[in-house]
Amino acid sequence: NLCNISNNKRKIKEYCESLEYGFKALKVGTEIKSNYNQGFCNQSIGETYYRLALDSTTKISCKHFKQGVVANLQVASVYLKEAVIFYGKLNDLQALSETSLLLSETYEALGETKKALSYYKQYTSNKDSVFSIEKSKMITSIENKFEIEIREKQIKIKYDNGYSFPY
Repeated sequence: NLCNISNNKRKIKEYCESLEYGFKALKVGTEIKSNYNQGFCNQSIGETYYRLALDSTTKISCKHFKQGVVANLQVASVYLKEAVIFYGKLNDLQALSETSLLLSETYEALGETKKALSYYKQYTSNKDSVFSIEKSKMITSIENKFEIEIREKQIKIKYDNGYSFPY
């Protein structure tokens, strides 16, 4: 819940509060040794630093804020790379994809094009894998519905032809 609050605070550009909640959530995730929570919180903190760095309209002065765009982007990359590690342990391709895209954008903003390209490639690879998995699930679901319809029709035909079912 703390991490969700952090994400919502970031969306309304309350970056200091977002970081406060993000760090509290990360502490809890670390204490309970939850790979998912640690990944989610690191991603949230990293994205907050990224958005903060790019938002030139907001004047920020809080204990977590780093002076300068580059410093905030560098901190963002540290937290986003941590998120990648935790999501990798979980094999969460969707989260890996999203975080890799953020890392790509962060490195692009830092002018580190090789790293940006590397993470963009990871993003597209994971995105394609997620797409393939979703397509397979959808096909399986359609096949299951089709099989159920066929069985229902077979039962109806037997019933209409006077077949009595042994109950």
